[in-house]
Amino acid sequence: MYIGITGPDLLINTGGAQVHAINVINILNNYYDIVYLPDPKLYKEFRKDKNSIIEKSEELKKYGIRITKYFYDILNNNYNYDEIINMYSREKIDFIFALEFIENPVFSKNFTLILSKKMNLNFGVSLQGLSNFNLHIFNYIYSTIKLSKAFHIFLYRIYHYFNYTIIIYSLKKYRNLQFLCMINKHYDENIKINFKNINVLNISNGINNSNISIFEYNKNKKEKENKIIFFARLIYNKGIFELPKIMKHIIKYYNTRLIIVGKFVYESERKKFFKIVKRLNLEDYIVYKGFLSDDDLYKEISTSKLMIYPSHYDSFSITVSQSLSLNTPVVAYNIAGLKIYNNFRSVKLVKEFDYKAMAVEAIKILNMDNAYSLFDDNVNEFIKEHNWYNVAMEYKNIIEKYNKTKVVINDTYNMENAI
Repeated sequence: MYIGITGPDLLINTGGAQVHAINVINILNNYYDIVYLPDPKLYKEFRKDKNSIIEKSEELKKYGIRITKYFYDILNNNYNYDEIINMYSREKIDFIFALEFIENPVFSKNFTLILSKKMNLNFGVSLQGLSNFNLHIFNYIYSTIKLSKAFHIFLYRIYHYFNYTIIIYSLKKYRNLQFLCMINKHYDENIKINFKNINVLNISNGINNSNISIFEYNKNKKEKENKIIFFARLIYNKGIFELPKIMKHIIKYYNTRLIIVGKFVYESERKKFFKIVKRLNLEDYIVYKGFLSDDDLYKEISTSKLMIYPSHYDSFSITVSQSLSLNTPVVAYNIAGLKIYNNFRSVKLVKEFDYKAMAVEAIKILNMDNAYSLFDDNVNEFIKEHNWYNVAMEYKNIIEKYNKTKVVINDTYNMENAI
């Protein structure tokens, strides 16, 4: 079976959706013939820095990602949107799958839908990010006000509320759409979709890496240092502006420091974050380390006493699963995407925006003589189960369920081949 992947963007953007897609494609290549088709509207951005885009495309090849054979021709020539669609339609494809689907129905064309119509092919959609937003109007307005007083963020969120609402309403009318996949098991707390073929993945984001096996760090328990860690994309909806407020409560009762790992998405948010840190006199308690290699990141996580994670936007969180696999407890908000961790003693979920409650739970763990006692067999089994191979097999089962296509199984595949 020949499958065309239309999303997410794998050449410019980085994040959980991209890691998820690369791993899934890498494994599904053992069962299908897969080609990745970049969104035609992105080529203008690609051409601004061709060398880095070509370098990234070569890197994707190492992970078994085959980009359309027309990619370099399109990159080097100024073809318009329709011409690119016509070129893509000459690829040998039986089915189209958008592994991440956040379209802009107001101001841009729906690439997956257009290609499906052009080729008269069925398609499937994975809603990785859309189901993370609580789109109930009063909850959305409340969280918008609480997240930031910045006017541009307010406008950004109001715009996206209407954008996402239109997408959800439109999904049921999309011609040739066979199924939806949900990564967030509790998505129905955030959104309501009137579509009959919704599949909630029992297995979600894995934690394997092709170069570093995170499980190697579990062989010997690391000595915990007096520090807390936060690592993620550094953006407002991951709670970066709340971190200093939480730390201010913590250091009243426990002298420790917070290590922050990651890259700021926007310069304006970086400036605002450090302005808050300075205003609260936390320069000696918050250490920003920027982006780290996997090896260095895992060392930081495994030697931290705790991870605090005031995220408002998650479908499962690789961040949390990485922390647990390295025997580092987590305190996070009780949002829909993280409720999967509700029954673990090593994860404490508190009411969203309750900074004091997060600080209280953090202090309890920091004061423990042996935080390793929070980890039991249930956690270990959970971590082992949530690997990229199992994730990909969930997708494979869904694809076959709706396409009734038999595939040849490569029994020699090992889940450690995933990144």
